[in-house]
Amino acid sequence: MGQSRQPKYDPADHAPALLMERVDPHAMASFALPAAEGASLLCVPEAFLQGYLTDETPARQNALELTSPAFGAVLNRLPKTGPTIIMGLIEVQDGRLFNTAIVVERGAVVGRYRKAHLLGGERFFNSWKR
Repeated sequence: MGQSRQPKYDPADHAPALLMERVDPHAMASFALPAAEGASLLCVPEAFLQGYLTDETPARQNALELTSPAFGAVLNRLPKTGPTIIMGLIEVQDGRLFNTAIVVERGAVVGRYRKAHLLGGERFFNSWKR
């Protein structure tokens, strides 16, 4: 069998400023659907926001600091009512990368978990430690 090839990485396609425009049509609108069905919790996959990146350069270029204006723009696009959202993203803090899940209620981060048990392809991420 032939090997599958990943598409060539183009940083312009993954810049944080463009990120929400790419996610919006498929996901942001769907965040309102669980509320209409009465759901109280919505979980989306690991690294949902930027995609599951396994190379450090694109991960670093797409990482978001949770106190940044770019991340603030993400929060502003999330519903302010409805279910609590658990969403995976690539976080950067003090130059260190983390595979992070955040908990969002009413448009505000109320919790964060940084992955502790990393897989082989995630070695450039920092492991959460107490």
